[in-house]
Amino acid sequence: MTSGARGEAGAGADVLESTRMVSMLLYLYENGESRRMEIYNAVGRNNRLPDKLDVLRDMGLVYYGGDNPNRSIIGLTDLGVHVASKLRDIDAAIRTSEFPGSGVA
Repeated sequence: MTSGARGEAGAGADVLESTRMVSMLLYLYENGESRRMEIYNAVGRNNRLPDKLDVLRDMGLVYYGGDNPNRSIIGLTDLGVHVASKLRDIDAAIRTSEFPGSGVA
């Protein structure tokens, strides 16, 4: 997997192939700023979720706020909102098509 830091060669959409990355972005898009545990509870528990959030932060898609790192608030940056909006549109298009290859545009 690509390390995902912004500006590194190869860092891009391929990073989102990692499990739960898209789910975390969509959760934040739909629910706004959230605590880590709220995100973890919504998308499923995984020991690597903190690392994955760090990758999203390093890519400039999410930010961390708050005074306590263990209870920090996580939200989408402007870039994160833009990307998550596109992902939501893709998700909606797939969910609303009647069957694969239906020609839904």
